[in-house]
Amino acid sequence: MQFQWQFDAENEIDEIDILGSINIVSDDNSSNILLKDIYLDDWLYALVQGLQKIRSCDDVELEIISESKRLSFHKQNNQISLLYGDQCVKTSILNLEESINKLVTQIDLLLNKFSNEQIERNVVLVNLFEELKKMDKNYKL
Repeated sequence: MQFQWQFDAENEIDEIDILGSINIVSDDNSSNILLKDIYLDDWLYALVQGLQKIRSCDDVELEIISESKRLSFHKQNNQISLLYGDQCVKTSILNLEESINKLVTQIDLLLNKFSNEQIERNVVLVNLFEELKKMDKNYKL
């Protein structure tokens, strides 16, 4: 899976309401989930939680604070499906760690757009930072 995000070009970047879009693309580029006008921090946090949890179970369902629909991960037949509404993106279980690493890179890019003081004002950014610290004890901004 690949992850690309961008800030909402029409609004000033705000560390509390981080608006933008995200595109989640399957390994073979055959499908994607493109979401616009979303809270990037909420989505990146849900994605990193889901990908980490699917390592040890077959089904994960997460609530995204700013969304009405749930984000689901399903593992079956060496495939992981990420589902949101009627949209689905799949990746091979063999590519799970690579997908997590790609997502971590995107989270790091987001976090580095803000100062430590700005991050501390946003609970979700703090949670994202803590997730990266759990994955890599040496992680620093």
